[in-house]
Amino acid sequence: MKTLKSVLVIILVFTSFNVNSQSSNDLKIERQKNRVEMFSSDERNELQIWFYHKTESMQLSDDEDNLYHGIIVLYMNKMMRLDDMDQDFTQDEIIEKVQLNFDMINSSVQPRLSDEQYTVHLGMMDVLCEIVMLKINEVQIETI
Repeated sequence: MKTLKSVLVIILVFTSFNVNSQSSNDLKIERQKNRVEMFSSDERNELQIWFYHKTESMQLSDDEDNLYHGIIVLYMNKMMRLDDMDQDFTQDEIIEKVQLNFDMINSSVQPRLSDEQYTVHLGMMDVLCEIVMLKINEVQIETI
């Protein structure tokens, strides 16, 4: 009897993993369909190289660098979905949420950086914010 129960539990567990996996894959496919690519791959590559060189100039330790990049990636990933077709945000709402995310990045990294590093960081975020705002406006003009 114990063996039968164990087998049933194992079958149920694997079945639920499979069902969750399928619904997760369906969700990923749906999100991908709704995705709007704001930057071309060349633009993304240029931004990443620029960002890499700027962060190198901050001379962060390995731990600081990992933490810093983790914070940046967290909020950038949130921003990347704001203009997707399934979000239904107005342009003003997108701009507000982008600015809020940049503010959150700045407040999250400030206590972890020296004054000099934070000054470099703020300069980088100003440039990135300006580029993102230009792209948001560009995408809005194309949809009119």
